[in-house]
Amino acid sequence: MGFNAMKYSFVFAAAWILLAGGCHVQQPVQRAEGNYYLNPSADFLHLGKVVMLELENLTLYPEQGRDFSEALADGLGKKHLFSVRLVRRSDPSWQRFDLDSIRQYTPQQLAEIRQNMGADAVIFGTINRYSSYPHLMLGVHLKMLDLRTAEIVWAIEDVWDSTDQSTQKRMEQYFETEMRTGYEPLNWKILENSPRYFNKFVVYEITRTLPDYQTLQNKILSSENK
Repeated sequence: MGFNAMKYSFVFAAAWILLAGGCHVQQPVQRAEGNYYLNPSADFLHLGKVVMLELENLTLYPEQGRDFSEALADGLGKKHLFSVRLVRRSDPSWQRFDLDSIRQYTPQQLAEIRQNMGADAVIFGTINRYSSYPHLMLGVHLKMLDLRTAEIVWAIEDVWDSTDQSTQKRMEQYFETEMRTGYEPLNWKILENSPRYFNKFVVYEITRTLPDYQTLQNKILSSENK
């Protein structure tokens, strides 16, 4: 996902991007980013440690909540913006801090979580749609809350449908740039047939709505030089 097309708003903003994938020449694919929000004043470089709560799973597939939460925490960590610790629902701290109610927490309660869990921000959300048959589909709603300021710094809500033509083109480009070989004979269509790889594709698209670490560093260096 690109950031040039981002429009900031206190509601989720719709954005568009052009992606060119693979080693061969092809027409760029224009895609709807879905609804996401990025706080323009958020200090991502100084978040440090982030806890991600295992996502609430509203679907009929209990394993999807666990599997996707693990994949998302891993993908967020690979952004190198901050370190990520996944807190599972079975963790003793879940009951201790009543993390099911974090959406209603006061700034004082958030400060207590920050102190006790050693984190600067928390990511939480819901898997509200999922199907593996007759085709893969996944709907996710996420928020990232800065525990220092009690502000939402990032949020996204979207649905990925493997039968959607635009999604299929992006899946093909994702395969060409991130996977490439070793998946014969299905090649990119493994994303249509494997819940595991479909999850990875969705995580890839979600994490690309976050800023790039090197881009943020370059902006700071450029500002200092000026």
